[in-house]
Amino acid sequence: IEADDVIMKMKSDAKVEVAKISGGGSYKQLVESLIVEALIRLNETSCSLVCRQQDVPVVKSVVNSARDKFVASARASGLAHMQEVGTKGCTVTVNEQTFLPPSPDQVASPDLPSCCGGIVALNGNGTISCANTLDARLDIAFEEQLPVIREKSMARTRPPRTQTSGRLRESRSFASRRAWRCRLCLWRP
Repeated sequence: IEADDVIMKMKSDAKVEVAKISGGGSYKQLVESLIVEALIRLNETSCSLVCRQQDVPVVKSVVNSARDKFVASARASGLAHMQEVGTKGCTVTVNEQTFLPPSPDQVASPDLPSCCGGIVALNGNGTISCANTLDARLDIAFEEQLPVIREKSMARTRPPRTQTSGRLRESRSFASRRAWRCRLCLWRP
């Protein structure tokens, strides 16, 4: 249980750092890139974007350039499934009725949902979505790195290695086992 607590603390600390990104000067460019990526993933001629209420002005300011980059990318790709968007273009709207949860520093309790920034893109009829929020990105990165994180956090909580009769109790590495086997058969790699 102690290792899980360490891991959850690491994730919450990372979320605090990620939340700071939305207050930075490069957030506008980041939102534009997130929109372009979500539009490419959806590959639809009509999309709507959902964002935090505080991000509506930022999203509105970059939505047209993001759409243009997406259409240009669809035309340049030469892929058959992107040609419809490349020829017809794409309509992108910003949803001003529904919003993502506010930033973590604006939420009354840490137990309530919060969003560090980014967007969720929906296709024209709302049946397909692409969550491209900073929280979703953090979750993906955390899941991919979880084995490494667990190994490093376990190393901190594991008791120190002890020696018994001159040999470490820990298992040997692959290379040392291979060399040991090779010495038995008098063959050296």
